Amino acid sequence: KILVKIEAMLFSNNPENTGVKPIFFTGDDEFGHYANQTIDAMHEADKQQWFKLMQHARKGSGSKPSKKYTNEVKELFKDFGADKYKQQLNDWFSFLVTMKEKTTLHTYTYGTYQESHYLTPPNIDMLKGFIWSCVHFHDKTTLFNIAQLAGRAFKKIPGQGPTAAAIGNACIYVLANSKGLDGVGHLSRLKLRIQQSNTQNLIEKY
Repeated sequence: KILVKIEAMLFSNNPENTGVKPIFFTGDDEFGHYANQTIDAMHEADKQQWFKLMQHARKGSGSKPSKKYTNEVKELFKDFGADKYKQQLNDWFSFLVTMKEKTTLHTYTYGTYQESHYLTPPNIDMLKGFIWSCVHFHDKTTLFNIAQLAGRAFKKIPGQGPTAAAIGNACIYVLANSKGLDGVGHLSRLKLRIQQSNTQNLIEKY
């Protein structure tokens, strides 16, 4: 957080810098590369608005968002264009659902072992913020993609546990706080699919 503040100060104090400080996904994973390409391909005006959304997503912390957080992000994505924003997020969610873990084989004196990675921690934190923003959307497509992403996030990696539990918990929060019965239906199906007892208890609580 201190580094983020320093970066912002250095950017704003440099007279050569104009507009909003460019912010991209910093984690080295397949999703980060894909998402950064989509941001870079935006028109300049859209890109400036998206950087504001990226800056806000950085603030996401804890197990669920504050009311202030969700109110602020609503104003930001309205400035970008709510439909365009939702379309971009759904594209990212679909990419994440089909994305495979990257497995690395390590060799040491007495043998070998393999380690699998899905998302890097910096990208998980920012993604969590974007997922929380979907609490404002109640359409079938977005809720379906969030439910699919939850299932993907809780899929177990052998010897390591859930793929990305923080992402899955963010998805569960959105489904639980959606209007209508679609979110509840998705939660009921997820409860049957997810094996972790603490996640089942969380769904039951909601």
